[in-house]
Amino acid sequence: SLVAKLITWGQDFNEARVRMSNALDEFLIEGINTTIPLYRTIMNEKNFIEGKISTDYLEKYDMLNVMQTELKAKQMKESDSAIASALLFSEYMKGQYNTGNSSKDLSLSNWVRTGNQKNGI
Repeated sequence: SLVAKLITWGQDFNEARVRMSNALDEFLIEGINTTIPLYRTIMNEKNFIEGKISTDYLEKYDMLNVMQTELKAKQMKESDSAIASALLFSEYMKGQYNTGNSSKDLSLSNWVRTGNQKNGI
């Protein structure tokens, strides 16, 4: 069943295609699977851009496999970015709490620091 219809226009095919591609990048529907990833792939696919469109387009150019490959690559890139961000944040936090510039060692608990101060450590 149809949830939404996205329509774009342009002075020519390419302008309409670029607008559609941009609109699809901003289009968000949550909670259900949609065909948005497929249409994103189609809008940027070489044969579509060249106007090689027919009723057997999806099968002829194996668009479902192309889309799945692109989605996997995007997920890997996002996963790599998330891991890199976590590592950078971890290193940043280590630098904040374990620098030699601080007169207090913030990696120690307040209990240990207080005990060390009382014992002259």
